[in-house]
Amino acid sequence: MKIKYSQLSNFTLMLFFAIYYKLLYIVPLPGKYEQFTNQSLAGYVAIAIALFYLVLWKPRNVKFNYANLMIFWFAFITLEIMVSIVKYPSQGVLQTIDYAAQFCLVLIYFPLRYYLKDKRRIKTFITGIAALTLISSMKMLEQAVVFNSTQGFSFKPLQNGWIYYGVHILNGTVRIYHVVDGLTRISILLSVWLVVERYKEISAKLKVLLIANAGVSLLAILIVSQSRVYFLTMVFLILLILFINASSNKARKWILIIAALFFGVFYYGSTITSTITNLLNTVGNSRDSSFTARIRAYTYFGGCALKNPIFGNGLICSSSYYSIARGPNQIFMYDDTGIIGVLGQFGFTGVIWYLIFVIKQIPLIRKNKILTINFILLINCILCMFTQGFVDVQRIIIIPITLSVSESIYNNYEGEKK
Repeated sequence: MKIKYSQLSNFTLMLFFAIYYKLLYIVPLPGKYEQFTNQSLAGYVAIAIALFYLVLWKPRNVKFNYANLMIFWFAFITLEIMVSIVKYPSQGVLQTIDYAAQFCLVLIYFPLRYYLKDKRRIKTFITGIAALTLISSMKMLEQAVVFNSTQGFSFKPLQNGWIYYGVHILNGTVRIYHVVDGLTRISILLSVWLVVERYKEISAKLKVLLIANAGVSLLAILIVSQSRVYFLTMVFLILLILFINASSNKARKWILIIAALFFGVFYYGSTITSTITNLLNTVGNSRDSSFTARIRAYTYFGGCALKNPIFGNGLICSSSYYSIARGPNQIFMYDDTGIIGVLGQFGFTGVIWYLIFVIKQIPLIRKNKILTINFILLINCILCMFTQGFVDVQRIIIIPITLSVSESIYNNYEGEKK
């Protein structure tokens, strides 16, 4: 029987996102792979799918313009594994490989780019990830409410021994890191864009799903993740989508007024001023809550890069070496210091790779006119460059999706429809 590679391609893509979202916990995954913050299994699946595309299939009816960028990163991570095994002998080899696999999520670019070669599939893809992120955000909101009421979780994966990783409890209130980031971040932007720019082309049910996803996910960012910088960034980008697509100057003026009022109230409001202050004064770890700590983190990671300019600190995933990865007091975090964190972990090689990723988006933002979502995705990368960089385990999925979607929108451009 002849293999239908296109059907197999669709299946592998669905398999990847199902595993990325832990099969929605309908079917338990083995051991540590069930953890919210562990995407090693999804990384292995991404590697296998990429090998299928590059070695077995080699599809010729689509051009992978950013294949070299992804292959280089995979090769670099492979070298990082070997260097880290030598540098950190007390760290298990399999432990290092497991950790490294999560940085290979970028390889999902290949099946996603192939899938999105047909412009009709863009809407299908956005619908799919909107449904997944909506379910995930609702579940996390539910658990936050349950914990704040009962001081315990009803969801088994949150009851396991890893609760102290990614979960912070202060004065009886829970904050769960990372679970509404990564795919959720880009899902919100794609959902809002599809509703605003393709309003007349999509069904009423789809509009409800997309709006619900954006609204519930934003609420989850505010209540579950409690990252105000993240929340404000998303609100700014949503308002920018509305501003670009406004039908008149009057509408744009109203959007500017609403934006000014929102950010003004958010900053000066008595009920949340203390919260935003805490955010601006945090380095991403509950053990240090000063703005000075973030500045010290920039200095520390910069020093790490000077000592190890090519590979940085490398792949540290054992507490035995946290004093290297997180500084002497173990309070500095790569994922909270943007591109400087990339510099500390992966050296100048990682920074150059990330900058190339950002620069390669620039030609895709305009084709006769500005392509709204491509422009928004580029601004998203730039805004997060020094605070919440995308070269970390929870957010690296943004990179292949950004390139795949932007490339597809650009190649299928036939004039913007209102």
